[in-house]
Amino acid sequence: MTRDEELYVILAEECAEVIQECNKIIRYGEDAIYRDKTPLERLEKEVGDVLCMIGLLKDASKFSQYRLNRFEAEKFEKLHQWSSLFDAKSEA
Repeated sequence: MTRDEELYVILAEECAEVIQECNKIIRYGEDAIYRDKTPLERLEKEVGDVLCMIGLLKDASKFSQYRLNRFEAEKFEKLHQWSSLFDAKSEA
């Protein structure tokens, strides 16, 4: 396996772990205790792992910080337009 392949495989694995922790929060709530941590604490750890992999991909010149910032802003605008995340009523 090449270094690049390993970067992609580990990123994919970490993303899958984020998915698992999101599902646990939906199923059990943010405050349930599992192995001495809440699902929200476990999700935070997995998101940190993804951020680490993103940093390594940037270091390997696979990602551009400029493009990441642009895509992040584009996603924010789409969410603002199409989701209820920014509605004052959706605070529940």
